[in-house]
Amino acid sequence: MRRSHKTSRTSAALNQNLLEAVRRFIQRARDDGQAGTLMTDAEAVDLLREAGGHIPRWYPDLLTKAPLIGLNFSFGEIEDGFRQCDWNWIGAAGIKSECECYPGLPLLERGYFGFASDVTGSGGSLFLQPQPDGEAVIYQVFHDVNIDADEILAGARNQLAPTLAAFLDAACFDE
Repeated sequence: MRRSHKTSRTSAALNQNLLEAVRRFIQRARDDGQAGTLMTDAEAVDLLREAGGHIPRWYPDLLTKAPLIGLNFSFGEIEDGFRQCDWNWIGAAGIKSECECYPGLPLLERGYFGFASDVTGSGGSLFLQPQPDGEAVIYQVFHDVNIDADEILAGARNQLAPTLAAFLDAACFDE
């Protein structure tokens, strides 16, 4: 997974707006009968080391404090009785897998990494594009377009939310 020796994009403190959105998201998941898990400190250290500075420290730090891993959720308008897609929040092993395969491999060096896998196999995984303020833009990245980062970014991604906090507040838990 290591691709370069680029310096880590870090934010020592977690973004407070994001933390509040995470708390609301987790509570809604609990209300839906779900319970996520935490990333271990060892997994967080290993993920940061293997990512070669491409994943900001605030992200694994968040996953060591907020039980998001394993939560299933939806996003988007209901069409014909169904949501656009269903996703599962992935942990360290899933993030590493997304970064070692396409489309995640070419996108990692462009500052994107996967955080949720498409459980239906019909859409595409969700990727974060971290921002300097400890937030991230959220994209759905389609897996069947190309292996070239420029082509993926030009035509195989759909911005779902301008921030992770906004995404979490709009995400749904369907039974």
